[in-house]
Amino acid sequence: MFCPILNMNTYKYVRLALAVMFFFLTAGLSSAQPWYTVTWVNDGDTIVLTNGWRVRYIGIDAPEIDYENHKSEPYGDKALSFKKKLVLSQKIGLEFDKDRHDRYGRLLAYIFLADHSFVNSQIVGCLPRRLRPCKKMHHRILEL
Repeated sequence: MFCPILNMNTYKYVRLALAVMFFFLTAGLSSAQPWYTVTWVNDGDTIVLTNGWRVRYIGIDAPEIDYENHKSEPYGDKALSFKKKLVLSQKIGLEFDKDRHDRYGRLLAYIFLADHSFVNSQIVGCLPRRLRPCKKMHHRILEL
């Protein structure tokens, strides 16, 4: 389709420029998600990645484990053991919601394994828990 405002040569350059812009914009959207390796499972709802990031699972409030002067809550050790089996030394993908950090400076994320399984929902389905309000994936977590 020819635009009557532009001459034919200008129209070709505009179309080419738009095609190049479209390519670069969509290339960023379709590029592979970065993957991170879990090096430490802090407790039932926090992990540490090889780059040093401390990541808190959005929507999960697992029972606490023994630390400093705090006693372990019921199922706290079970939550920790389950999380270690699930994610320790695994490659994971992160997806963020509106809030990127909690009050302790941890990243807040939804976590996916390399097979694209949604880790947050697996935790909810297997352990006693207290759900925290979350936004983006709330429906997927509550499907269980």
